[in-house]
Order: sequence, then structure tokens, then C-alpha cells
Amino acid sequence: MDQRIEDLQVRIAYLEKNIAELDGVVRELGQGLESLGQQLTELRQSFAEAAGEASRASLKDDVPPHH
Repeated sequence: MDQRIEDLQVRIAYLEKNIAELDGVVRELGQGLESLGQQLTELRQSFAEAAGEASRASLKDDVPPHH
């Protein structure tokens, strides 16, 4: 009976260690996803700004030279 309890305690300690390690991995992945989300937002804003500037430049090019 004592051996079974000791075996269970060892298993619990092993599982607790694994859970702590997995928690660290999940936290790192969450931070990575958050960073990627911020980068994506910045890229979208940059793209929108560049597209707007290109559109304005295109409109200026369409104006006849005598005006």
C-alpha cells in the first residue's frame, strides 16, 4: 500500500512539472501571437497609407498638364 501511494506521489509530481512547463510554453505562444497581431495591424495601416498615397499620386498624374 505504501509503495502505491509513493508511486502516485511520484506521478503527481511528474504531472505537476509537465503542467508548469506546458503553461510556460502556452504563455510564450500567447505573447508571440499578440506580437504577430500587432505587427499585422501595423502592416495593414502601412499598406492602407501607401495605397492612399499611390491613389493620390495617380490622380495627380491624371490631371492634364495645362491645368
